[in-house]
Amino acid sequence: MRRISLIGALILMVGFSGSGAYGDSEKEDAQAELKEIVSLVDYIGPNLDRMDYARLFVFRSQALAISESITQLGIGNNVTMRAYNELIISFKFSESFFGGIESRAMADSIRRLREIGGKITADRDRGDPSSKITKNVFNHMHLLVMQLINVTTLPNELRKQLEELEPELGHVVAIADGGDIRPSTGAAARPVCRKVEKLYPALNDIAQGEDAYATILELEGLNLFYAQLAELH
Repeated sequence: MRRISLIGALILMVGFSGSGAYGDSEKEDAQAELKEIVSLVDYIGPNLDRMDYARLFVFRSQALAISESITQLGIGNNVTMRAYNELIISFKFSESFFGGIESRAMADSIRRLREIGGKITADRDRGDPSSKITKNVFNHMHLLVMQLINVTTLPNELRKQLEELEPELGHVVAIADGGDIRPSTGAAARPVCRKVEKLYPALNDIAQGEDAYATILELEGLNLFYAQLAELH
């Protein structure tokens, strides 16, 4: 199944402005950092339990999205910089998560992942307000759910649940356009976040060995990230 590119969607919305002037060496260094994030997640993830792997998988997806944007648009493009900001926000709000998964066997790899996140934050954090985290997270979850609905092997009951969930995710995106500070944003997002959580067992049943595996990990990981951010647990 061909997955919808988040960067592709952003390109349609934002366009090709703000490409900036950056040297090839900086692009190569940036791509090397992003490639290492993917490699570290691929190494660490299978050693974690299912939900922690999903939570970690968000970094992999974001790194690949940035890499794609650099290749297509350049490192200084507005789309690339916004994608970087998403990754930076994820690192900033994941310190407790990293502390919880660190173990002797993977301590060096987790430490290295955090180091890369710290370097990227130091190099590329523009101090952008994170007031639309909810909109960004739920917009991506909305895209992922639409992908899953089109999986031909999906059980009928699960497909029905996802079809019912899809407009609710879209509604949260519309409400969240006003920013995270508005009470209506959290009021709309929290119950939908819990509805996604209730689908975890059914989603996990079809995850292993299916084309939808990466899509499911990313959906669950984003939902877990938002739940932690909003302190739903």
